[in-house]
Amino acid sequence: MGKDINPLLDQIETFAKSSFEIVKLKTIAKVSFFTSTLIVYSMLAIILFLGVFIASIGASLWLNQWLHSGFLGFFCVAGAYVAVAILLRLFFPLITSHIANFLVRKITSQ
Repeated sequence: MGKDINPLLDQIETFAKSSFEIVKLKTIAKVSFFTSTLIVYSMLAIILFLGVFIASIGASLWLNQWLHSGFLGFFCVAGAYVAVAILLRLFFPLITSHIANFLVRKITSQ
């Protein structure tokens, strides 16, 4: 009876090790995909920030010329940013739920 169980136990042990390796490799793949996506989106966010920053300065200077003022253009651009911030705050729950759902789909995909 003991001789019949040993091959079965060996197969169970091999199966358990193989299953663990598969889970480990799938986890590594998901983490690496998520990390690489996060890095790419971070780089895009930095580039977008710099573009918006430079465009804001340009728009402020253009408004200064148009309004014949040395500072009103900067206040107009700042007011536009305050308006955007208020809108983001009003729609904060909706935005966060969409972002959370997107992240969950990205993590659980593949």
